[in-house]
Amino acid sequence: MADPNLDLESFRQRWREEVDARHQKEKAKAEAEAQALEADRFTTRAGRTDAATRGPSGSYSAGLGDDENSPEAATGRDGDVDVDVDVDVEDGRHSPPNEPGVFGDLASGHAKHPPEPQSALEHYERGVEKENQGSLGDSLNHYRLAYRLDASVDKAYKNKYHAAPCAMATLPYEVLVEICLQLALLDLSSFASLAQVCKRLAYIFAAEEPIWRRVCCGAEIGFGAMHYRWACDISGRPLDADDSDGDVDEDSRADPRSSALARRPPTYLTHLALTPAYASYQQTLRHRPRIRFHGCYISTVNYMRPGGGAVSQVSWNAAVLIVTYYRYLRFFRDGSVISLLTTAEPLEVVPLLTKENVPPRPAAAGASTPAVMACALRGRWRLGPLDLPSSGSSAARPPPPPPAIAMPSSAATDDGLIVIETEGGANPSKYMYRMHLSLTSATPRKSSNNQRKISWRAFWSYNRLTDDWAEFGLKNDRPFWWSRVKGYGRG
Repeated sequence: MADPNLDLESFRQRWREEVDARHQKEKAKAEAEAQALEADRFTTRAGRTDAATRGPSGSYSAGLGDDENSPEAATGRDGDVDVDVDVDVEDGRHSPPNEPGVFGDLASGHAKHPPEPQSALEHYERGVEKENQGSLGDSLNHYRLAYRLDASVDKAYKNKYHAAPCAMATLPYEVLVEICLQLALLDLSSFASLAQVCKRLAYIFAAEEPIWRRVCCGAEIGFGAMHYRWACDISGRPLDADDSDGDVDEDSRADPRSSALARRPPTYLTHLALTPAYASYQQTLRHRPRIRFHGCYISTVNYMRPGGGAVSQVSWNAAVLIVTYYRYLRFFRDGSVISLLTTAEPLEVVPLLTKENVPPRPAAAGASTPAVMACALRGRWRLGPLDLPSSGSSAARPPPPPPAIAMPSSAATDDGLIVIETEGGANPSKYMYRMHLSLTSATPRKSSNNQRKISWRAFWSYNRLTDDWAEFGLKNDRPFWWSRVKGYGRG
């Protein structure tokens, strides 16, 4: 019986011989193909060289010796191509025929490999190359090595290959400042976003005080549109020049300093911007109270009260009513305001909160207004302090609230005070409403003082016939919050 180990060993020997023979055949075939490619390459180059040295008439170019101008000298004695010198027409250099070209050293069968990456950026570039070739595994390995060497290698790669030059970098500084100024007057939030583009724009945003002065004192966004005196009557009609220089409001007669303040022009507060409280025009624009016109102020009131029930009904089974209503205020640049108290939600009211939709008082025949605007009231507004003069004839101007319900003396220098006078319901010839409000920050931090909140101070009703004041309770009322409305434009 034959030994199985000998049979196994003989099988292995035959298998090795077969594999070696196969490798030899493949190697011989590769060498033959390489030699054929190399011969074709040299033949093509020699043909290009021969064509390049001929003139227009087909003869060889002049300038060489007589022996060199003969066909035998160019092609050899027997007419074959002489491959001792290889002329590369494309780059004009001479190289021996055995020099490896773009195909590598084909005679030896070895290709020329690129060097291994050393730095983090080189590994990242190789990873991108492998990823484009579809070798995700190799790409991932190179990415890992790159991030181990440098955690921010991706930024270096972007700066090398994808860094686009800034078109504004070549603009003169004065032109760039003017562009930023016009943008700030159109949309202040876009100007703030522009500061994040580059350091040059960030410097203009932070240090270019003339831009902030123009925005702060202008009427587009800043305090040039604020009114510190009455600019119109309660119906919204502009006051005459004589009325605007009329008598001092009775609010100021109690304080002798008021008459001196009243003689100042209505824009004097704008020119007193740089104070210890407002050290720069940028801080003035951010922290000093001002009205916003491209939106409206909404107060949402919710409270509970007991509902109807029998006297003998158990208390824990008694009905409870949840009451919800809204107050709306929209300010206009001409000094007028619209006040509305309704149960309609903002989605229904805000698009209709315009002067055209306010019903006339008293109601005119044939006038059609939206149902949600039936209770809207016309009015006027101005900012504090209280010791500024009032406009309008003294006969039409009501006296101030009695001292028992008047504002504290500290409000006389508070420029965050808002005074609003509106029609008194359905009979404006008899009643007038007066509100005292405060512009405050939406957040307790002073750095975020964006003046988007209006808080209540007091609310009165004035009877023109009896010359009486009555104060409304503010137990359930809540502050107003500003909401931007794109449909209003810039107000």
